[in-house]
Amino acid sequence: MLFPKIAYCLIVVSGILGFGLNVTAAPAPSDAETCSATDITSDSATLNGKAYDSFSSPSSPMIVWFQYGTASGLYSGTSTTQNVTSGVVTEISVGVSGLSPHTSYYYRIAAQSQYELLYGRERSFVTLPTTSTTTETTPRISSTSESSCHSASGKVTDAITGEGIESAMVVGGMGMSSTDASGFYSWFDQEEIMCCGGSYTLTASADGYISQSQSIEIDPQQEGTLNFELQPICVAEKITIFPRILKLEREQSSEVTITLEGDNCVPEGKTVTATIGKAGKRRISISSASEVTDANGQAKFKITAKNKIGNARVTFNADSLKKTLIIKVK
Repeated sequence: MLFPKIAYCLIVVSGILGFGLNVTAAPAPSDAETCSATDITSDSATLNGKAYDSFSSPSSPMIVWFQYGTASGLYSGTSTTQNVTSGVVTEISVGVSGLSPHTSYYYRIAAQSQYELLYGRERSFVTLPTTSTTTETTPRISSTSESSCHSASGKVTDAITGEGIESAMVVGGMGMSSTDASGFYSWFDQEEIMCCGGSYTLTASADGYISQSQSIEIDPQQEGTLNFELQPICVAEKITIFPRILKLEREQSSEVTITLEGDNCVPEGKTVTATIGKAGKRRISISSASEVTDANGQAKFKITAKNKIGNARVTFNADSLKKTLIIKVK
């Protein structure tokens, strides 16, 4: 969220109290935030955002605009500009036109103040397909079919919280759509828009989530409904080994359990790799160089002692985590 910083308040108080500090105070940071696009058509959209200008003068206000394009991080288009009043959080809405139908666009807010150039985070939207037309030689279908044929809508939500996922992508056939701020999407198959009915497999994906695919039979007389519940990708934040120290007789075997833990989630399906130290290869062997965690976030390895006594070291890795086990062969 955009809020004036406490540093600015301290500057004002110092000025009021007349503190004789022989220091030039830096202005409090400004900020800019990209919001969801609205009023999306086949060739236009309204880009929205917020900006806060902390210290520009009325004669030289912050100037705000949007950058947009069809490739992430590459912005070939620039919107018109708006001015932001100093000290006020200002909502910015700028319409852009001349867009290509059924195309993904990436955009971000840009703001130039007296002191710095700011950019908001990148967002995206998909323009609607071009409205189909008919001629005398083309069999005409009813207006109901024409608007809903080979189309589907629904919501993409977080399987844990139930909340809608913004900017998730839903693709299938020749159609592609992105969700709005509440997680709703509307998908069309551009190639088959004038045909009637069909079976499709749609796939929903979003950053930080496991993709999900579902099949749907679309009735030509009505829009299909298909909802998705995406499981968050659980990042392993802790790794433990049991037992912590392993003692084996020569040619004896024992199972070692590696457990991964996440932040209120179980890192299922994570790959855990095992590496034996150079000296340890003469003393032990391991059942597998890698294992995948189960529904409990656990991966199990079987370690077998050879005939040579001494210590061996095995290092287990998962994501960015690492843990070492010492095996004592007697």
